[in-house]
Amino acid sequence: MKNLGHHATRDLMMFCFVAGSADAAGFLGVGHVFTSNMTGNLVLLGIECGQAQWHPALKTLYVLVMFAIGVGVGSRLTRGFSDRAWDLLVRRLTMIEAGLLILFAVFWALTTEERRLVHFYDLIPFLAVAMGIQSAAMNRLTIAGVTNTAMTGTLTNLMVGLEGVLFNASGQEPNVRQRAKKQMFTIVLYCGGATANGWLMLHASWAIGFVPAIFVTWITLSHLGNKAE
Repeated sequence: MKNLGHHATRDLMMFCFVAGSADAAGFLGVGHVFTSNMTGNLVLLGIECGQAQWHPALKTLYVLVMFAIGVGVGSRLTRGFSDRAWDLLVRRLTMIEAGLLILFAVFWALTTEERRLVHFYDLIPFLAVAMGIQSAAMNRLTIAGVTNTAMTGTLTNLMVGLEGVLFNASGQEPNVRQRAKKQMFTIVLYCGGATANGWLMLHASWAIGFVPAIFVTWITLSHLGNKAE
């Protein structure tokens, strides 16, 4: 991993939880689209186009565009920062991300169930742009085989590493077990975020927006006292 400070690994783990909860909020609450996992959206877009379902396809394409805008904004805001300035970089981005997620949470909580689907094009940008910004931040991390938006790749790298540990231990890199633990925690936390909002959707659907908002706000606050290197 790049030398981004001792908070970087913790941030990655928390961002994975946020991504899972945001994907669940988008899929279950707003309109059966993902707001972090763009691979899933590309599959949905292909299916919808293949079946001539143009209205759902337009909605999926809209989410992809909003995510791309978020990545562009995040990339622009991180330009000029050294890798070692992780605290300042992540604080700058998560303040914006937290603001977007809080707006989504409040908008969602105050909107009736009947009106939420009507307001799809108003609600989804808060989540999709926020996840794009988050992905731009995490793009600055280099933890081999670990990402917070592509769980298929993370799972593949985890299983490749485990196979090596089990059957070819003598030829393994020194840090393979440590990396495998990070990969495993990444997957568990992503699923945990989705689980949390899946449960809330059944028991307190008004609160699903607060799960990602609270965690990103906590990440932001944890960096406020840290000086950039």
